Amino acid sequence: MKELESDPILKAKRFIEANYGSNISLEDIAGAASLSKYYFVRLFEKETGCAPWEYLTRTRVRAAMQLLAGSRTTVNEIAVACGFANASGLIRVFRRYADCTPGAFRRQFRSKPGETVCFGDHMDCFSP
Repeated sequence: MKELESDPILKAKRFIEANYGSNISLEDIAGAASLSKYYFVRLFEKETGCAPWEYLTRTRVRAAMQLLAGSRTTVNEIAVACGFANASGLIRVFRRYADCTPGAFRRQFRSKPGETVCFGDHMDCFSP
C-alpha cells in the first residue's frame, strides 16, 4: 500500500497543477513546498517515484491531451497554453510520452468517441 504523501509534496503538486502553463522553475516548485531545492528533489522522488520535472512534464502532456481531445485549438496554441515554448517542443515531448504526435492523438481519439485511448509506456490510458 502506498504511503500518504507529505504536506510539502502535496503543496508542490498543487502548485504544478495550478501553474503548469507558466514558465516555472525547480526553485519555484521547491518554494511552494517551503523546502530547499536539493531536499525537495530528494523528498519528491522518494514519495512519488519520479522527479519533479517528470511530474511537471506529465502534467503538461495530460493537459495537452485534454485540449487535443476536447477542442479544435491549434497544436501551437495548445503548446503555449500547456507551458511549452512552441508546437515543436510539445510534439517532441508528446511523442516521447504518447508514442505518437499530437495530431495523431487527436485523430485517434476522435475516431473512438467515448472510449479510453492508451498511448505509450510513459502515460496511463487517457479518457477526458
